[in-house]
Amino acid sequence: MRKRIPVKFSGKAYRRWLKTLTLEALQTPVEEACSSLAKQLNEMLIRHGKGWDENDEHLSHALRLVEVTFPAIAGALRDRERSELSEAWAQQRSLNVRQLLLEIAGPGPSLSRSDYARILNYRSKARRAVRLQAFNVDENALGSFFESIQVPDVPVSSVKVLVGDFGSGKSECAEIWHRQEIKAYSDEEGALPIWLHASHLRDRAIEEVIEAQYSSVWREGSGASMVVDGLDETDPARAYQILDEARILVRTYPHLRVLMTARAGLFPESSIETEVVLMPLLSLETALALVQELGGARVSIRTWSSSLQASVRRPFFALSAGKVLAEDIAVPNEIELIRRIVEESLQQGIERHSVTSDKIFTVLRKLSVSLTMSDESTLSFSEQQIANLSRLTTETHDGQIRFSLPIFEQWFAAQSLLLDEELVKQILINSSVFMRWRWVMPLAIRCAHSSQAIDELLSTWVIQNPGVVSWILKTAFGTNHDWRKKGDDRLDPITTGERFLRVYRTWCNSFGDMSVRLALPVMERPVSLGVALSEHSVRFEFRPSGSARDHVYEIASGTHPSRTVDSPLLVIRGGLAAGDAWPWIMLWRMMAREVENLLLHSPYLGSDDGVWIEEHRYDLADRIVDEPPLLMFGRRLSADKAKLKAQKLLERLEDAQADSIAINRSRPYARFEISEFIEWLDQQASGYVTSGLPGYAGHDSLGGYLFKFESKKQFMEFEVLVFERACLAYEEAINHTFKSLGWSLSSSVLVPFGVVLEVVFEPERAVTNRPFIEVTRVPLSLLADLAPGGADSLWSPSGRAVMVERHDSSEGLDYSQMVQQIRSRLMSENREPIAGLSWSSSVAEEMDKRRPASHIAIEWLWKDFEELGLVRRGRSLLR
Repeated sequence: MRKRIPVKFSGKAYRRWLKTLTLEALQTPVEEACSSLAKQLNEMLIRHGKGWDENDEHLSHALRLVEVTFPAIAGALRDRERSELSEAWAQQRSLNVRQLLLEIAGPGPSLSRSDYARILNYRSKARRAVRLQAFNVDENALGSFFESIQVPDVPVSSVKVLVGDFGSGKSECAEIWHRQEIKAYSDEEGALPIWLHASHLRDRAIEEVIEAQYSSVWREGSGASMVVDGLDETDPARAYQILDEARILVRTYPHLRVLMTARAGLFPESSIETEVVLMPLLSLETALALVQELGGARVSIRTWSSSLQASVRRPFFALSAGKVLAEDIAVPNEIELIRRIVEESLQQGIERHSVTSDKIFTVLRKLSVSLTMSDESTLSFSEQQIANLSRLTTETHDGQIRFSLPIFEQWFAAQSLLLDEELVKQILINSSVFMRWRWVMPLAIRCAHSSQAIDELLSTWVIQNPGVVSWILKTAFGTNHDWRKKGDDRLDPITTGERFLRVYRTWCNSFGDMSVRLALPVMERPVSLGVALSEHSVRFEFRPSGSARDHVYEIASGTHPSRTVDSPLLVIRGGLAAGDAWPWIMLWRMMAREVENLLLHSPYLGSDDGVWIEEHRYDLADRIVDEPPLLMFGRRLSADKAKLKAQKLLERLEDAQADSIAINRSRPYARFEISEFIEWLDQQASGYVTSGLPGYAGHDSLGGYLFKFESKKQFMEFEVLVFERACLAYEEAINHTFKSLGWSLSSSVLVPFGVVLEVVFEPERAVTNRPFIEVTRVPLSLLADLAPGGADSLWSPSGRAVMVERHDSSEGLDYSQMVQQIRSRLMSENREPIAGLSWSSSVAEEMDKRRPASHIAIEWLWKDFEELGLVRRGRSLLR
C-alpha cells in the first residue's frame, strides 16, 4: 500500500481499520460503501495516526487508500458482486463517490481542490438542468448563448448586486461567474467557490450557513467567492438583512467577495448605488437566436408587438416563446403566444403563488386595472408589499410599482375582465379608454375557458360597438383559423343552433340599420332554425316559426335546402373554427364579406342629396346617354334623354325577367337603382344632370396626364375640389351607413377634417409627367395652423382642402411634425385613432375615376375597415 500511495500514513491505524470491516458493511451499494469506508479510514488515521490531519487533502488521500485496498476487500464478496464493484471502483475518482463522501464527512472536509471542483461543477450543472427542464433543452444546445453572457467584475472585499427583471438571466449570469471561480479554484489560483440560495437564509445568518457547510476553511487561505442567488425570493425585510450581513462579512474577513442576484425594485437605487450591476437585456438578434433554437429557423420576431419583443429580450421568455412555437408552430397569432408564455412562466417556482394565492392574485389584478386605466398604481403600502411577493413587479425611480413586463400587466388585466362584469362595461366608453385596453380584450377572449364566458364578454361589447368586436376577433384569432378536426369534442346540434341564433341576433341588432344594408335580416320574430352539423362544418336554415317561440331542430343527413318544400329565409353555412368562439368567428367572416361587397358596389353610402348619390347619378346618366365627352366631368347631360334611355333599360329588364343589367361594361345596375334614377329625373327642374365638378377641355401642350387641363393651376383647382368633396363623402358615410360603428372607424376621430396636399409634377420615378401627391388629413380645428402658407397655396372653395406645389429644390412639408401636432390635439380632446396616424403618397389618378370623390372616400373607409378585419387586405376598387 505504501508503494501505491505516495503519502505517509500510520500502518498501525490502517490495520486497525481493516479489522473493523464486516461482510455486512460491504453489502451496501458500491458508491455508498466506498464513501463510508473512506470516512471510517480517515477518522481512524486521525485518531490513531500521527499528523494525518495536518495534510490539507487528507480525506482525498483516505479515499485513494480505500480504492487501492479494494481488491483485498472485494475478496470477501461473491464473484459477481466482486466483478461489479471492481469495474465501478476502477473508474478514476468517481464523481458520485466524492459527492456522497462530502455529504457524509460533514463540514470542513479536506478534499483536494480538483475533487471538490468536480463536485461543484456537478452541482452547477444540476442547477442549470433544473432551470432548463421546463423548456426541454440541454445546456449544450445553448452553449453559444451562455458563452456570450458577460459576467460582472466583483473585486475582493466587495459586494455586488446583479439586478434584473424576472426572467432576465440573473441566475445564469451568476452561474457562469461561479463556474469561472470553480475553475480558478481547481487551478490552485482562486478562492473557495460558495453557492447559496437566499431561501436557505430566511431564518439563518449567512455566516452560520457557511460555517455548517465549510467549517472555518472559508475564512482562511485564499478566502471565498460567494454567490447568493434569489434575494427577491425572500421577504424584502430579510433581503435587506442578508445584504447587510454580506457587507459586514466582506469587511471582516480578507479575500472574501459576494455576488448577489435580485429583481429590479427590491432595493431603492440609492441604497445600492455603488453595488448594483444591471443585467443587460438581450439584443433582438440574440433573442431571435434563442427563440429559433427551440422554435425553429422559420420563426421571426420582427413583426411582434413592442411588448412581446421587450419580453423575449429576457432569456426566460425567449425560451418560453421558442417552446410554445416548437409545440405548435402554427400558433395563430401574437395574443395566443402571449397567453401561453405568461401561463408557462406562472407555473414556475415562486411565481406560481401569483395565481394560487387569492390575496396576491387579487392585488395583482387591482394593480393591472389601475395601470391600464390611468398608468398609475392605486395600491396601498400594504398591498404593494403583497404585490412584491409575486416577483412580477418592480418599483420605478419615482416610487411607483409596476409589472416587470407589459405582458404580465395585460394578462392580469384580462383576468379582471373575466371576473368583473362592471369593468367589462366601462372600457368602451370612448376610443381613448379602448386604446388602453385594446390588447387586453382579445387576450381575455383567449383566456376564457368556456363558451359562456366568451359570449358574455363579446355580447356586452358588440352592443356598445360592433366594429370593436370585429377587431377583437381579428386580433385574438387572426385571419387563418384553426378548424375543428376529427377527434375534437362533437357539438350538439340543438345547443349549437340555440347559441348561434343568440349570437346572430345580438350582432345584427348591434349593427342597427347597417344590417339591412348588409342583407342580414335581424330575425326579430320567432324562427324555426334547422341545423346540419358535421365534424368540420355547419349549415343553418332560417324559416318562419309556426309558434310564438323559436324552434331549433336537426336537419336530416343529406337534406339540401333546394329540395325542401318551403325555401328558407336565409341559409348560413361555413367551416367550424376550433374552440368556443366559433359562432362569433363564423359570423364575423360572413359580415366581412358583406361589408366588402357594400363598399365596392353600393352607391348609397351617404345622404339622399350628398356627394355619393350625386356622383352615382351623374355616372349612371353618363353611361346611359353614352355620348363622346367634350369636357371632363363638366358636361350637362340632358335629363330627358337620360330618362328616355333609362326607361328602355327597364323594359329590357322586364322582358328578360332580370334583376340587374350592365351598362357599357359597368357593374350590374339593379332594377331599383334605375327606377329611383327615373323618379329623381322627374323632379329636376333644370332639365340637366351635373357632376358638381368643373369640366376642362384639355390642352395638348401639357402632354401626358395633364393634357386634360389647360394649366397646372387648373389641375390643382380640380384636385382640391375633389378632395374637399371626398371629406364630405367620408363624413356622410360614417354618419349614415356606418353610424353604429362610431369611433371604431379609425379616421372618424379626425372628423370634421380637411386635407393638406402637396403635389410634385415631375417625380423622379414617374414614367410620364403624372403628378405625385402627398395627402394628410387634418382636423378642421388645426387646418389653418398646419396648412402651407404663401402665395403658392391654393384652397378649395369652402376651405377644407389646400394644395401647394413642391419644387425640386424645396424640402417639402414636415409630415412627421404635422402628425405629431395632430396626435397632441386629439389626445387633449380625449380622442385616439385605432390605427394610428400617418400620411399617404400616391400618383394622382382622380381624373381617371368616374366617381373621383367617392373613390377617395372608399379608400379611406377601406383602410378603416381593414384595420377592423372587415375587408381583405389590399387596395379597394370602387365598381
